[in-house]
Amino acid sequence: MENYLIDNLDKQILHALMANARTA
Repeated sequence: MENYLIDNLDKQILHALMANARTA
């Protein structure tokens, strides 16, 4: 369960970074 939450959080951070890179 913890691994799933960490993996999900990792994906959210990755998407946020990619979105920031596009708008920058």
